[in-house]
Amino acid sequence: MTEGITSLIGSGVWKALEAHAATSRTLHLRDLFAQDSKRGERLTVDAAGGQDLEVSNQTTHAIKAYTTALLSMRMRIMS
Repeated sequence: MTEGITSLIGSGVWKALEAHAATSRTLHLRDLFAQDSKRGERLTVDAAGGQDLEVSNQTTHAIKAYTTALLSMRMRIMS
């Protein structure tokens, strides 16, 4: 199990997520909704088991894509 987590953390997707998160730390929720009023409807991730996982208020579309890719990688590792 530890090997799987290590491979996720060492992946290009993880590194891209870290870089994007570093640049988006200063985003304000009101500005994000001003730019995209339907963001709450779109920024939901379909997690394993069919459950919806609402992501952080400061999530961007890029973070959603990275998170979805990491969840997919995790599912492959665990299967």
